[in-house]
Amino acid sequence: MKITAETTQYRVNITDPATNKVNKVNFPLVGTIKEKRQQIKDIKIFIANCRVEAKKLEVKALIYEAEACRQLKHTQDINLLSNVKKSRQKERKQSIEGLFERYKLTEGYNKITTTVQYQREKHFDKFVKFLENNNVVDIEQIDFDDAVKFMSSLKVKASTYNKYLVNLSGVFKGVGLNNPFYGIKRRNQEEDASVKIPFSDDELKLILSKFTGDWLDICKIAAYTGLRFIDVVHLKKENITLDFDKKDYVIKLQPAKTRHTGRFVYIQLIDELKFLLDAPVDARGYFFPDKVDKYKKGTRHAGSSLNHVFMKKLKAIDIKDKSFHCFRHRFVDKLRRAGFSDEQIGTVVGHSSIQQTKDYGDYHNVIDLKKTF
Repeated sequence: MKITAETTQYRVNITDPATNKVNKVNFPLVGTIKEKRQQIKDIKIFIANCRVEAKKLEVKALIYEAEACRQLKHTQDINLLSNVKKSRQKERKQSIEGLFERYKLTEGYNKITTTVQYQREKHFDKFVKFLENNNVVDIEQIDFDDAVKFMSSLKVKASTYNKYLVNLSGVFKGVGLNNPFYGIKRRNQEEDASVKIPFSDDELKLILSKFTGDWLDICKIAAYTGLRFIDVVHLKKENITLDFDKKDYVIKLQPAKTRHTGRFVYIQLIDELKFLLDAPVDARGYFFPDKVDKYKKGTRHAGSSLNHVFMKKLKAIDIKDKSFHCFRHRFVDKLRRAGFSDEQIGTVVGHSSIQQTKDYGDYHNVIDLKKTF
């Protein structure tokens, strides 16, 4: 460009890379010719720097675009894997998880108590998660080895281990499938002896002196009848009746655990329980309506939550490693020491076999040999 004294601006053509449109930009020039030339040099340097910066921005834009494409591809891959996983989960739900839904429709499921129903579903859910972690997604894939590995993974006491075995076997047999748990031996329950130790006389006195209200009455009934927790809670006025000779009052009921057998148990109402004759009941006839309602609301694990409350009450009075079932063990132990046979005891507490009765009570007491020799 020829610089003259009259030159007042410097025109530059700049192409917009986005639209390829040529834009004309005029830079004003002032001063002498020498000063104008210096200004033009500065403008050229400025434009050169702008082009360099533009190039850098263009490169950055390309990098960002490549990264965005990579992220998009990554997202697509994730979505693909997610869809595959969902599809497999759906197949698994239809094949394995759906198994328990089929079991719910069987006659055998309806015969067991709601407590056992809840327990079986909980145990089966745990088995399903174990299978999922081991990539077993189809019923046909489940075999004896899977069952053995699952049972070996359980960190529970022998009695709970055996319940898992019974419940899971019951599900497979209930729907008519091959039982993968068949052949797995039960554990010896002698290792659970500590939870079978009955409440001592001192412990019972402490409980009856510290507990109040419904819990006191519930503990009294359990201690002097040996009834299970669910049966004590659901006790009704109509269960208190006269015996066959109409000489004494008895508790007559069908235990919830064995209701499907149709058997009744008859337990004499001793003096410590005569308070039930005048105890208030609700319109339905229940002695403990608040506890019953927890069962009635469909919370199948209500018994577990109420037992948890009882355990906390025991800990509060410094009784540890005992459960509500220890009342039942104490009752059996008292009858055995009084000279009753296991057959007689079984009829009172509602056991279906002598072996079941033999599992109750404390076999670790020292025998008084002075009365023997």
